[in-house]
Amino acid sequence: EEEEEQEEEEEEEEEEEEEEEEEEEVAAAIPDEILAEFDELFGGSTPDATQDVSDIQADLTQPEVDNLKSPESEKKNLGATREYRKATATNSDSLYAGFEAAALTPRRFWYLGIDFGTTGLSAALLNAKTRQVYPITWSITEQMHESELLFRLPAEVYVKQENSESPSFLITPERESRILLKNLKQYLKIGLPYYSKETGNWEPAIQQSNHPLALHWVGGALQALLLTLKPNAEKQENVDSQVSISAIGLETESLHKALLELAGAIASVPAEWPEAYRFNVREAILGANLVENPEQICFVEEAIASALAQIVQANISWQGDTLIIHAGATSTELGLVEIPENITSLSYSDFACRSFPYGGNFIDQDIICQMLLRDESATIADKLIEDDDSSLEMPLPGEPDLATRYRLQQMLESSPTGQILLEAAKHVKLNLQDRDSSSLEIDQYRWVLQRQALENLVYSPFIQCLNRELNVLLVRQGVAVESIRQVICTGGTARIDAMREWVRQKLPNATLIQDINQNASVALGLVTLPLYPQVLDAPRHQYGDYFLLLELLRTLGDQSLSLGKITQLLERRGINTSACQQRIVAYLEGYLPPGIVPSYADALLLTPSSRQNAAIPSAPLFHKQDNQTYCVNGVSSDRLRRHFNAVLEPTRQKFEEPLGVYWLTPAVNR
Repeated sequence: EEEEEQEEEEEEEEEEEEEEEEEEEVAAAIPDEILAEFDELFGGSTPDATQDVSDIQADLTQPEVDNLKSPESEKKNLGATREYRKATATNSDSLYAGFEAAALTPRRFWYLGIDFGTTGLSAALLNAKTRQVYPITWSITEQMHESELLFRLPAEVYVKQENSESPSFLITPERESRILLKNLKQYLKIGLPYYSKETGNWEPAIQQSNHPLALHWVGGALQALLLTLKPNAEKQENVDSQVSISAIGLETESLHKALLELAGAIASVPAEWPEAYRFNVREAILGANLVENPEQICFVEEAIASALAQIVQANISWQGDTLIIHAGATSTELGLVEIPENITSLSYSDFACRSFPYGGNFIDQDIICQMLLRDESATIADKLIEDDDSSLEMPLPGEPDLATRYRLQQMLESSPTGQILLEAAKHVKLNLQDRDSSSLEIDQYRWVLQRQALENLVYSPFIQCLNRELNVLLVRQGVAVESIRQVICTGGTARIDAMREWVRQKLPNATLIQDINQNASVALGLVTLPLYPQVLDAPRHQYGDYFLLLELLRTLGDQSLSLGKITQLLERRGINTSACQQRIVAYLEGYLPPGIVPSYADALLLTPSSRQNAAIPSAPLFHKQDNQTYCVNGVSSDRLRRHFNAVLEPTRQKFEEPLGVYWLTPAVNR
């Protein structure tokens, strides 16, 4: 018996020695520079590492750093450090790749803010070393003198579709044999473009005027606009642009050098817009080669960016609650925030945002429907529908009413009469800003339009809708009207007198802060994000909807697992489940992220043949069984995987790992 016990002890000692050797081999397999970067971020095995870790975490301001640690990494000893490195090398290849990129990429300090709006593109640069912001301007050489600069490049691109594979894009006007593509923004949230091998075409296709155009080429048009930000040597062959750029306060050579050495780009997004919009805009930025990796592009809500711009520019003492109203051409964004005394502690959780899809373009529609097509002018409406099988349906004034408005939009854009009416509506809106009446003539029709009628028939319904949406936000946040002390108004639609008057009546204790730089304010706010990195919605950036959904499919495989077990497996894969638990449960219960299947209203913007997407599962992806476990629906998941394979085949984004946020903290602070 003693001999048997001695043999067992010797075997246990041999097993322990083998495990230690394996741990040393795994640790040695990781390059020294990666281990150095790892120890710099998370602390090494030295006794005083705890203080270093807390200091570094405070500088990085990355809320997701802790979730990358395994429980063993909390132990302050060499064995625990080796065990964590082993887990990192064997179970989280994507995390390893992220640290490799962080270690080997030169540290940069230039950041680009990109505000892509319905009517134009604006941008700004930040030097994180000096904290100096430089607005970017454009000059169209064929149309303008060199002294005339644009803070906002018109978001209009002429497309020549010689074949379905490679259309060419022109930034400057040339109407002959080209399609004018505008209002790009609304299309980019519809869905994900992919190439159908069955049909030999890009899907889905949108109905732009009378010309069907693949959604893929809408992204290409945005990419063409973004390419104006690259030095001339970086232009692409299929993009013709007579546009040059400059930056206020920055030499041309320094500007070009900065744009070639960007640490990252921050783009705007309306609140609550689907992941499809972020995917399409991120792909356009990558296609323009402004940055190298998908993780170097993050998104900030337009209302939050508007607030950041005013925090930096406005020399006021912030008190109480602040309301942000950003009213653009496509949507109106609302935001609430109580700005802390120590502005550097401002975080994403301080903001509450709400968006509703009514803006300047729908105001134009209401001017047409409520003022130009009423009563004696009704015969003009007949011209709109003479080549259309359906009747003209008027949308509810001031309300989104998207299905009706999208049908009306296609009718107006596809008809010569409709295009004239759209231009006339813009003319009326502009002329009645500072006069009581304005006359308008179209062919044999003549109107004398009154400002009072514009306010009663068009602006008043919009203000009522805006008031309703604000009340919902105030109730949801438990904020009283009397506690709002500042109101920030930005965007073109926010300039109307009716909105200013409503603000004064609704919020009597508030100071109205009008945007002093209407054309670039959102971009100026976006680019300051590295100065306030806590304002980023980090979990949304790291774990996008589509990545998280595919990660669930990869985790479950063909198993039936409880929610607890699923959470545990996701955490082993490096996912901070506490930051996205609500979305995980929603997906398991049958919710499908927007953009995979277009909404009913968005589908109306597509061509009839694109409205049915055969690649999308019709049955739920997951089944919930009686024992409270979940399993994957094999048929639906296979179809969804094939769909994503087609989407991701030509793209730079792959949804294989979380997106890092290390780049957002300037190198000078690391």
